Amino acid sequence: MRAQLDEFLPAIDLYERVATHSLTSALTKYSVKEYWLRSTLCALAAGDVVRAKRNLIKYAQQDVTFPTTREAKFSDVLIEAVEENDPEKFTSVVFEYDQTLKLDNWKTSILLKIKKTINDDMGLA
Repeated sequence: MRAQLDEFLPAIDLYERVATHSLTSALTKYSVKEYWLRSTLCALAAGDVVRAKRNLIKYAQQDVTFPTTREAKFSDVLIEAVEENDPEKFTSVVFEYDQTLKLDNWKTSILLKIKKTINDDMGLA
């Protein structure tokens, strides 16, 4: 909810708290990668690429299998596209991810906000 109100930094904290708690249960540990993806998307939507990169490192330390997940790989390429101000790369990786795992409305909305920041940055160059 906070992310939909553009309150990205508090949303990151909430997703991370839920993920940390979920790691303690065999039933919920599989949802952790989704929370970490959402947290990363919030950091990118907030324009904080450094935080997004640091968080991915932190998440890999919390769960050594995370870097091999689709969510982590997707996050990595999204970060690259944002850093490179490359809307075509961004669109391509989002399309590929959506072909494998359908994007929900929340992710679509946040991804559109992130893409808008890339397009806005290109206009300033």
